[in-house]
Amino acid sequence: MIKKIIFTILISAVCLYAVFLYILPPVMSSSAFLDAVDDILAEKTGIIFKSENLDVKTYPSLLIDIAANKLNLTSGEKELLNIQNASITFDLKTLNLKKAYIDYIYLSQKHFKNTAKTVNKKKTLDFKLNKLPELNIKRAEIEAEKGNNYSILINIDDIKVKNIETITKLTFQAEIISNLIQKPLYIGKNGYIYAENNKFYAKDLEFLTGESKLTADGKIFDTHRKFDFKIQAEDIPASDIASGLLYFQKSKDKSKKFIENFYDFSGKADADLRITNDGIFGECSIENLAGKTVLFNVPVLFKKAPFIFRGREFSAAAFGTLGTEKVYTNVILTGMGTKELETNGSVQSILTKKQIDKYVPDAKLTGTADARVDYHIKNKKITVKYRLDIPKGSDIYYSWANLGMTEKSRQLNADTLKQGDKLELVNYDYSV
Repeated sequence: MIKKIIFTILISAVCLYAVFLYILPPVMSSSAFLDAVDDILAEKTGIIFKSENLDVKTYPSLLIDIAANKLNLTSGEKELLNIQNASITFDLKTLNLKKAYIDYIYLSQKHFKNTAKTVNKKKTLDFKLNKLPELNIKRAEIEAEKGNNYSILINIDDIKVKNIETITKLTFQAEIISNLIQKPLYIGKNGYIYAENNKFYAKDLEFLTGESKLTADGKIFDTHRKFDFKIQAEDIPASDIASGLLYFQKSKDKSKKFIENFYDFSGKADADLRITNDGIFGECSIENLAGKTVLFNVPVLFKKAPFIFRGREFSAAAFGTLGTEKVYTNVILTGMGTKELETNGSVQSILTKKQIDKYVPDAKLTGTADARVDYHIKNKKITVKYRLDIPKGSDIYYSWANLGMTEKSRQLNADTLKQGDKLELVNYDYSV
């Protein structure tokens, strides 16, 4: 009885093996089979599958090759996936993709939204990097969007994955175009990504945008979604930083931003940052940071402006010049990368007759005045406190009016609240 069972199993295995080698390839390549797949897919999902010159080959080593001039998925008039001139090999022993050579891939993530919603998002991922296939893809184009928040187009050339001893090396050249960034971002002209021990690392991976160049080194991903890598940069134009930051902020919220009070930025920045799941650490220092105020076109200059990052906190403090006089400014951001983002900052300067005469039309100052501005930003609410101290003997004239009472010290205070495009004068006080 046992011999009969073993014999039956062996005969069945031989038959299945024969089917795999001699019957499966012509069946899968036949128009009747492909039409049946198309009909089932269309009925269940509404997606249309088409292929050109599909050819299937099997091998005694249980490898299966699928080659096609074109593989295409559409939904209505929307193209979801387009693969051209592909040769793909699967290993049935491990049920893994072994290698793929493809001339062109187009993928539209925005048309796969309904499918993506059904994917179960896990805190940890279960994958083994020793099973990554060998890839050689000449060109890939990926479109993605998230409602009205962002849209993105990624063009990638020369994607190559090679397994070298204990590591898997990935090289590519990518161009990213998005409404979140002002200029295209180029990645991978130099450097590469490699995988080892179920972790992905960047090695001297280069990022280019405008005149700015950065390099990344370190762990960028693992099975626990953890990252810990360094970003280094030299001589980044301050104008690139300012315009890029403003463009990103405006893509999220169209209301006026603090940085819009200045223009004509110049200076060069160096950065040495460590980026982890716990935040950003390190320093970005800008030499000769300069610009002009939109109001009265007053030039501002800081010989050195250090920006310090401590996880979820960012701070900066610098002495410089505002017009012809000294100025001090500081700012602290807390809750970076969270919904509890909060900003506190101040600007302090001494106003002089020379400065007012040069930059403020119809105004005149005798003596000096101490000016201070404190601001607080949270939940899109901007609170600003203005304070002006006028000492004895000093006076302010505007058109035909003046403060007077020069025998005494005086103080002007004004508090404003800005929400969206609405600006409210909350408090005003003049005291002697």
